[in-house]
Amino acid sequence: MVRLRRALTHPTTMSILNRINPLIVKSARERLRPRNAISWGLVVIIVTGFVYFICYNIAGVQADLRHEQAAKFALLAILVMQGIILMLMGTGSVAIGIAQERMNGVLDYQRMTPMSPTSKILGYMFGLPIREYYLFALTLPFVAYATIQSGIRISNLIHLYMVGFVSVWLYHMTGLVAGIVSPKPWRAGVATQGMVLMMYFVMPALANLGFSFFLYLTPRPVFARLAYEELELADLRGIIYPSDLKIYERLFEFDVNTSVFTVALQGFLILSLFIIVYRKWREESQHPFSKLYALLVYCVTQLLLLGTLWSRLTDGESIRAMKTYVQQMGFGGIDFHRKVNAGNFVLGEFLYVFFAVSLAMSLLMIALIAPTQHSYAKGLRRSRKLNLPSLPRWSDSASALPFGIAFIVLTTITYGVLIHLASRTGELMMTAPSPLALAMPPLIFAAFVLTMLAMCQRFTLRGMFMTMFIAWVVPFLTFILMLAGNASQIATQYTGAPSPFHAFLYAIVNLFKIDDGNLSGTMMQNAGKLTFFAAAVSIALATIALAMLFKHEADIRERESQRPTPETPATISAEPAL
Repeated sequence: MVRLRRALTHPTTMSILNRINPLIVKSARERLRPRNAISWGLVVIIVTGFVYFICYNIAGVQADLRHEQAAKFALLAILVMQGIILMLMGTGSVAIGIAQERMNGVLDYQRMTPMSPTSKILGYMFGLPIREYYLFALTLPFVAYATIQSGIRISNLIHLYMVGFVSVWLYHMTGLVAGIVSPKPWRAGVATQGMVLMMYFVMPALANLGFSFFLYLTPRPVFARLAYEELELADLRGIIYPSDLKIYERLFEFDVNTSVFTVALQGFLILSLFIIVYRKWREESQHPFSKLYALLVYCVTQLLLLGTLWSRLTDGESIRAMKTYVQQMGFGGIDFHRKVNAGNFVLGEFLYVFFAVSLAMSLLMIALIAPTQHSYAKGLRRSRKLNLPSLPRWSDSASALPFGIAFIVLTTITYGVLIHLASRTGELMMTAPSPLALAMPPLIFAAFVLTMLAMCQRFTLRGMFMTMFIAWVVPFLTFILMLAGNASQIATQYTGAPSPFHAFLYAIVNLFKIDDGNLSGTMMQNAGKLTFFAAAVSIALATIALAMLFKHEADIRERESQRPTPETPATISAEPAL
């Protein structure tokens, strides 16, 4: 240990370290102290060796695979272990480390150093998980040994590592954002690790509903393809699924390589998260996104939603496969041949998830760009000082209402294109819905977005969350309670109408005019009435919220107009001070 310390303090070593980002050197000295490095290294080496040989024995003895196949199976297990070290443990280290630096005031000191914000961000991004990179390096000899024993193609392995490291950097950047925003280190760590698990296991499940681009938030498709090609197995003990085994992803009318699509999508997300950190680093009071970039992110989201659904709504073979799957599943014993058109069910599922994802993205963008009353007043004072007629439209202090309306318009356009594609096939919509029924889903969506935007600007982000809980969650919980208590079925359905979980369901069911009372009782029979009730409640809440916002902004403008400007200072009173 003494020799290691002398080697690290040698002048040659110090000259090399001085050329590296100082924040990486700082993190290495903190997290790679000899005792910690040796103890953690022993644990990882022993566990990796155990994982390799136990997987090799299971595959070779119990599964009766050849030596090469058993070595490949063990290699895949080590790759999964490397993913856990870098993605799960590394992301937690980034989030907790940056949150501790922020809580201790070190970030304020770092802001004053002459390094550029980009160098500081990269220094923390690669420095905080330095221990995890060290542990990852200790597993590489096992990877090399398994590669030699298995005869796996090196090109496949390099391909996997290239895509895998892009995912690692995405998750680490997510941890950096969470750590800068979160006030507590443990909260940042738990939140980001939970987010990694959700991105890897929950969000890809939406791919089975037609929104396949969620699958490419992880390296799962590339990993699955590697395992399938090398092991020649379609399913690897629940790790690999047939839905992951695609060489190309259909986007609109184009076939995009899955690796290219994964890197492009995750690269765009890394850029977006980098912008958040960069803006917060330059000035703590800045919004995470500029309004223009938030609009760009929402446009990309709508293009991805439309692009992935386009091929499913225009490919007759794909439509027939989905309808057959729905009919075979049955869903609660429903006879789809007699009571419900399977095409309507498939389209309804697409539209429901589409509006749910669009609403979630709209609320996220609103939370990132909506000004508080303090920033709005500050912007007014700055405009008066610069003799501007009004607030600049793209400034952080300007109202986010025009951009909320832009989100609504973009969603409505995408919805219209989806309906047009569905009606053109003739297999998903047997009858044309009325114009009023077609207008209900985007109308309800618009009311939800405007309500939350107004409450966010009026009462900040906490006010928006409280409004969501009272207006959305409480009716949903009341619906569940009444449903469990055998209350009146029609009263139960009306109780859940203010919640988007039910409002979108009613509006989409109303598109297809399902009126078979034996199917699902009063909800199907009264879908039209329930839709109008949900629309009326949501529009009323939006009107009240917007009125409160406009009144509040008018009061701020009046108060700020009475303040003296720097060019015309207030007259000093001649009365003596008390």
